Amino acid sequence: MKQSFKLAAAMTAFVSAGPALAADCGTSDGISIVELNWPSGAFLAQMHKIILSEGYGCDVSLVPGDTASSTASMSARGEPNINPELWVDNVRDFWDKVTESGTVYEAGKPFAQGGREGFYIPTYVAEANPELKSFEDLAEYAELFSDPSDPSKGVIYNCQPGWSCEVLVGNMYRAFGLEEEFNLFSPGSSAALEATIERSYRREQPIVTYYWEPTPLLGKFPMVSLEMPDYVEGNCNNDENCENPAKSGFPPGNVITAVTSDVKEEAPEAAAYLDAASIDNSIINEVLAWGEENNATAEETAIHFLQENPDVWKAWVPDETAEKIQSGL
Repeated sequence: MKQSFKLAAAMTAFVSAGPALAADCGTSDGISIVELNWPSGAFLAQMHKIILSEGYGCDVSLVPGDTASSTASMSARGEPNINPELWVDNVRDFWDKVTESGTVYEAGKPFAQGGREGFYIPTYVAEANPELKSFEDLAEYAELFSDPSDPSKGVIYNCQPGWSCEVLVGNMYRAFGLEEEFNLFSPGSSAALEATIERSYRREQPIVTYYWEPTPLLGKFPMVSLEMPDYVEGNCNNDENCENPAKSGFPPGNVITAVTSDVKEEAPEAAAYLDAASIDNSIINEVLAWGEENNATAEETAIHFLQENPDVWKAWVPDETAEKIQSGL
């Protein structure tokens, strides 16, 4: 991509400027960002690198990692400085520890609607069946979602084996009394689940499945999340030995941009940007789908987002900073 070469040249020019850039940024120590090993986390890391480098003159480095390694390092060493997509409820002990000590803080919400889990049906199914609005309504639609291996029942596709959601979905299935009308099918793997959804979508066949967002798949194949009740605090739905599962929605997906406190202290303008950066889930889905369909790198996907959505990111930064970023694109 010509744009990526142009941007790379501009970023090289910034880095070579040395101390002047550090002064603009507010810190001479540099800012490190964990480039997470899944599409949305890698995209966000590259987006922050471009904006902080181009707009604020920061010396930014990317550190490959995952949730476990990055949180352990942030807690012990104060690095990396930024985790662009931290699912707080997955690392509650870490989060309680670092917020109590004041070493890490919540800068903002990368996903405007938060991380979401749900039971999804294709848009064409929702449009053809306007009365099917909620997970509870499914009991009346078993025939629509007929199980090929057992036509007497419908089929709901579960979360992939080994993930905590597998137990959660199984308990929801029992709590909502769907055992008589539906079978619960394990897809075997995330790749198999994605392939099943794609095949059904391309054939315009009905399917109801567990899924989550933001993801590239929901950008490529628009789907509707069935309505769920409010989340019931203290339920046992995540416990495989749960005797009385609750008619509860999924726990809220609290996803944040986690930042070490020294960034706010030394680079307050850059920290203000991190506070403001938040993207609508539907846009994230579309951007990730573009990246997958074009076999793009995370950096190329970030550049595509910045080029195609200036009205989104320019709202996060001052006009002068936006001009610097735009000139690099």
